[in-house]
Amino acid sequence: MGVAKCLGIVCAVALGIGAFTATQLVMAKDANIQKYQKYCIKGNITQVEEAGLHAYEPMLGGSFTCILTQFILALVEDPAGMLAWGLIATLLFPLTLLMYVEAGRYGAKGLLRWPILVLFLGQLLGISTTFPALWLPAAFRGQGSGVSSSGRIWMALLLLVPITLVELYIFFGSTASNAWTICAGLLTGPGLPFLGILLWPFPAPGSEKFSGAEHSIRLLRGAYWACMLPAAAGYYFLIYHAYMNYDTPTELLAALWGKSADGSVMFMTVDSCVLTLALFLYLIMTCPCSDLALTCLLTPFLGPAAAICAALGQREAARLKEFNGEGWQALL
Repeated sequence: MGVAKCLGIVCAVALGIGAFTATQLVMAKDANIQKYQKYCIKGNITQVEEAGLHAYEPMLGGSFTCILTQFILALVEDPAGMLAWGLIATLLFPLTLLMYVEAGRYGAKGLLRWPILVLFLGQLLGISTTFPALWLPAAFRGQGSGVSSSGRIWMALLLLVPITLVELYIFFGSTASNAWTICAGLLTGPGLPFLGILLWPFPAPGSEKFSGAEHSIRLLRGAYWACMLPAAAGYYFLIYHAYMNYDTPTELLAALWGKSADGSVMFMTVDSCVLTLALFLYLIMTCPCSDLALTCLLTPFLGPAAAICAALGQREAARLKEFNGEGWQALL
């Protein structure tokens, strides 16, 4: 393993540890989060409701779902919560495709092949902890040299549909409805990561250059570029939302991180910022400098998620050129 990969792994782990430390400090200091833990851990639904907390669906994760349902409600009721979660929601487009497709790439090894486990731990510890500290080192060490099957790429794309619909209902639906309670449990409980089971029928191809390899590369390139549209639309909505709710950048920053900011918002602010940095680190380690420059150029105009999708799509375009031109090799 070269020096560059070692440095990349060190940076990734440092990001994860830093995120975990920051989020735990937020949880320890926030009175509302401590209240959620106090009543939810007991597992008594009646006591939870008597304490003024929102009802939850125990079948979707028990006490853990109870805590995160209150957490999500706090985000929904705070304008800053939309911003903190919204950035994560846009980043899920490149993140979901990346994790599931790389797991099924020919030659992938180690923890890279277990995105469900990483995402499940992300529900417990925060995706800003598990993605950089666990998935990135696995990707740097065990990245495959081939492509994924077309079926796996299509299924990864389809998984984005229910995830996005649930998120939209969470923030725009009625919090008093039973449907909202179920969606909150689905979004924060173990059910969401386990959707990845649907990709199990689509394992890695049996060879580096199989008959459908070119089609799969084209499909993945198109998938990343197609995800730029909803990711950019989400980014523009977040700008509009911030403009309508905050008069100055100072007021906005104080709502996201400051003495008056809600603990749930601060937790998600850490999550969104660290996840963005982690994805940029992945691009630094696996993409040409030109693609990284493109990402930096597009980020202010399209948002980080759409810019990352553009870079990953461009990487697949380079794979296609390599496949049809000078020979087939991994672009590491």
